[in-house]
Amino acid sequence: MYPNPVKERITIKVSNNSRGFRATIYSILGVKIKSFTQNEHEKTYDFSNYKSGTYILKVETENGTSLHKILKI
Repeated sequence: MYPNPVKERITIKVSNNSRGFRATIYSILGVKIKSFTQNEHEKTYDFSNYKSGTYILKVETENGTSLHKILKI
């Protein structure tokens, strides 16, 4: 995932061995903000309308689940 911290757009990229992914963005308080499914290895997501702060990105693939902290500036 890059860039982090993010101003406008963030790119989520998973292993080429994955057939895509499901991603969910949460506020730091755990409130679900957005979720989407991507059938490719990479997705650029518009983050420009989000307030500055910390968010949690949950990425699920057939290989497992990972959590990432995103800093919006």
